[in-house]
Amino acid sequence: MSNDKFLKHSENQQKINAFGYRCIKLLQNCVKKKSKQTNVDLFELFFHELVCFYSSAYITILTQIKSNKKTSFPFVNSRFITDPNAFQIQAFKQESIPFYFLFFKLNFWSKKTLWVGPNLRSEEKISLFKKAWKVKIKKEKRKKLTIKISHYQFFVNEITQISKTLELPFSEKHIQALENYFKQFICFEGYKPISKKNEFLLAGSNSSLMQRVASANFLKDKGNVISFSHGYASIAIIEEPIVEYGEWKFNSSM
Repeated sequence: MSNDKFLKHSENQQKINAFGYRCIKLLQNCVKKKSKQTNVDLFELFFHELVCFYSSAYITILTQIKSNKKTSFPFVNSRFITDPNAFQIQAFKQESIPFYFLFFKLNFWSKKTLWVGPNLRSEEKISLFKKAWKVKIKKEKRKKLTIKISHYQFFVNEITQISKTLELPFSEKHIQALENYFKQFICFEGYKPISKKNEFLLAGSNSSLMQRVASANFLKDKGNVISFSHGYASIAIIEEPIVEYGEWKFNSSM
């Protein structure tokens, strides 16, 4: 890398870092203090995805990186910036339930039910099934988070205002495209509680949005969520927003 390119890269990195901190601060200001754990804050739920959305747009504009492909949310590319219809949403498929889950579901002598989250790792499942006779085990099916439409409208108004504050070239159509992504995970209809106070959800990392939604659903229905951090070290050593608003906010115990 030539000296001029290195200096330009260093200058861009400083601008990106400054933008990232500003973006995070604006989103943190939107997070409300909750009186109850059963109240789910959409800014906490989608915090990481919004940071990716805003920052990838800024990086694309700053570096002038061109792309002819449709963008894949929550990230943004140059084509989407000029054409808000140029996006694709990954379809999330419901995994089939292994036969042994059906067997443990019939564990009628147990008074406790343990639900297994969508991204539990294989080694964690092995440890779980060694003591499976103690509890009923059910696989958590993918389910949208039910919220009040007024809360959602406030959320959309705020993220639109943040886009303007950050001086990003997002129109109403751009925000509507992002809404299509969010609406994979939320709904406004009534729901039937999936958990009880004596039931637990064994989750993998809550940094996964699908797992985060499952955990939020469980907490909303007054259930208990036990999540695992990464590797063998305490996740408390990692001071990043995805840890605070991903791992920590949507669990009862880690």
